[in-house]
Amino acid sequence: MSDSFSVLNGPQRNHFAALLAMMEECIAEIEMLSAAHGSDAAARTRLTLLEDDLPAGFVENVEPVLAQLRVDLLALSTRLGLETRRMSRAHSIQALASSEIVRIEDSYSPTLHGYGAVHEDAAKVIDPALNRLHAGFVAIRALLRRR
Repeated sequence: MSDSFSVLNGPQRNHFAALLAMMEECIAEIEMLSAAHGSDAAARTRLTLLEDDLPAGFVENVEPVLAQLRVDLLALSTRLGLETRRMSRAHSIQALASSEIVRIEDSYSPTLHGYGAVHEDAAKVIDPALNRLHAGFVAIRALLRRR
């Protein structure tokens, strides 16, 4: 078999580095969702309630599958000669805040027409609240610029 470093070009290596890292994050998310009666993430949210609706035996049965997935991910990463992906916390927070800003901007009352008729008071209720939320995420981004 060919050398692990020669099977992928640069862009392909970047693709697999990101793909495998996202799969690893997915495994971590599944582990969090499988945790008994919620997790730290569930305890920090008030607008989402995680239903305790996993089938009987799911947690016990999914654990070895997730463990094997981790082994397989690491094996493929090693075989492809991928290095540990380094991720900037600042860039990650910047991206998260920017994503929320875009979602907010897509949700102002004038854009709601795509979902049907808009109540005449919607702008008075929704837009000021969205402005405050928007300002909060903009403030998070501004804090990152203080480096």
